[in-house]
Amino acid sequence: MEPSRGTIVIENGLVIPNPGDGELLEGAAVLVRGDRIVAVGDRGDPAGGPDAAGPDGAGPVGAASVTRVDAAGCAVLPGLVSCHAHCRPFRGLGDGLGMMAWHDRFVHQFSAAMTAEDAYWGAANTFLEMLRNGITTVQVMTSISVVEDSEVAAAVDSGIRARLIPHVATAGEVEATIARIEAEAAGGADRVRTWLGLEVPEIVDQPTMRLVAEASQRLGAGVHTHFAEFAPGDLGRIEDAGLLRKGLSLAHCVHLSDADIAALARGGVSVSHNPRSNSRYGNGVAPLRRMLDAGVVVGLGTDGPDSTFSCDIFEEARLAAFLARATARDPLALSADEALRLATGGGARTLGLDGQIGQLRPGARADVIVVDLRSPSAAPVLTAEPHRNVVPVLVFSAVGKDVRDVIVDGQVVLRDRRFATMEEEGVVAECERRSRRILATM
Repeated sequence: MEPSRGTIVIENGLVIPNPGDGELLEGAAVLVRGDRIVAVGDRGDPAGGPDAAGPDGAGPVGAASVTRVDAAGCAVLPGLVSCHAHCRPFRGLGDGLGMMAWHDRFVHQFSAAMTAEDAYWGAANTFLEMLRNGITTVQVMTSISVVEDSEVAAAVDSGIRARLIPHVATAGEVEATIARIEAEAAGGADRVRTWLGLEVPEIVDQPTMRLVAEASQRLGAGVHTHFAEFAPGDLGRIEDAGLLRKGLSLAHCVHLSDADIAALARGGVSVSHNPRSNSRYGNGVAPLRRMLDAGVVVGLGTDGPDSTFSCDIFEEARLAAFLARATARDPLALSADEALRLATGGGARTLGLDGQIGQLRPGARADVIVVDLRSPSAAPVLTAEPHRNVVPVLVFSAVGKDVRDVIVDGQVVLRDRRFATMEEEGVVAECERRSRRILATM
């Protein structure tokens, strides 16, 4: 099914244009034209007003060509961002195993048995879950050491904005990744792109890491890998390879020293904080507050359904706040506003997409979600100061399935909780069938 695209007016909502800055526009409207946000208005109908003119100066379009989304009783905010994920077609296996034992028992065997078609359906299922939960952008590490056409196709078909990262361990794999990045750049489309990745840095040789660093600078592509997930890591090897700089994002970063944090901040390296994954394995609690106070750019990641059993950034934001407060024994250690910023603008900055996504403002990419607050779990929603509670309700009460509508790059992907891009039941059935087949071979 082809998603709708054109002019969209999201009206009557509780609009949070830039999560974290405290601004709330009650009864407001957001105008989307093509792949861009054109106007954000306090009230009324921007589709018929002077702000409706697009970047080309064209005037307002006729009412018949406008898709209207009534967001009364709903929060309207930028699409959520997951800065670290995996997409293998399984979940809920090996609960109670430590991280390394779980990888040996399930992940390595599962990955070895997967075909390209398995990778497609696992990725498609994960991307639909993310979209249903309001995640419009994801940085996802692929199932094997190279990016496959099937995983790219799953991202394209689902409608999500994706940066696909290979588990690179050899120079040959880096060269294959470079070739794909160059081909994608020549093609022009930018919603789904390949970036550079590393298998855990400890097992990649220095010449290969230097090749990744050179390619990243030359191609303007991000680099992503795991770091200090269950034990301290060696930032020195990363720095010696020329990678300790802006453009590198590190997942987990649980076991950091003060010197590590200072080095990340100094180099402009960003971090994907994955509190549910870190908790699930018993790996520990990342020093989130210390990273933020030092000036490290931090976003949130879901890890994968195989790791954390669900892909829900609202849950990640909630646990990030709770763990920060519990470890500091301070209810101010991470506010609801800060947690929601991590899920949106923080994620955008982590991926180097600041100014493009993570905010609702004219000129930004049209990634918008509508979260239904008309439920017992959200009531009462209060919009007047001094008791305004919209952001705390989103962070501490909402779950992904409260998301009603999702727009990515100006395309309506989810409308009234129904997908416009893929047939959900078929994707779920195919994912389940392939998972059972793979398990039967293990």
